Amino acid sequence: MKVTGENARELISGADVVVDGMDNFPGRMALNAACFKEGVPFVYGGIYGLKGMVTTFIPGKTPCLACMTSVPHEVQEGVPVLGAIPALIGSIQALETIKLIAGIGRPLAGKLLSFDGELGQWFSHGSLKRDSCPVCGGS
Repeated sequence: MKVTGENARELISGADVVVDGMDNFPGRMALNAACFKEGVPFVYGGIYGLKGMVTTFIPGKTPCLACMTSVPHEVQEGVPVLGAIPALIGSIQALETIKLIAGIGRPLAGKLLSFDGELGQWFSHGSLKRDSCPVCGGS
């Protein structure tokens, strides 16, 4: 099923946490908006080649994906991916989800954790917020 702005809220209805496993940007943005409207935490993971990133968006407490991105909202086809990167990013997303559900540790809320597989380095950045964000208003 294709995730769209029209069906995203229905799809996440009753969820405690939504974990991003999308392969397209429009669906990802629809989930982001639905999560903020429904007050559901959204665990984001993105990959490209040897790079990956993870963060947790919490409605009312953190900025959202729309605040942090300047990527055009069209589908990017043929994006290269090295299999170990989605496994690594997915594992961190699973950890974030468990922390949220169990109420343990500190989620990456407000921080973007990035991995550069080419350099073998991790980076942590503060989340960027936009006060003019149409989804969360910069929470």
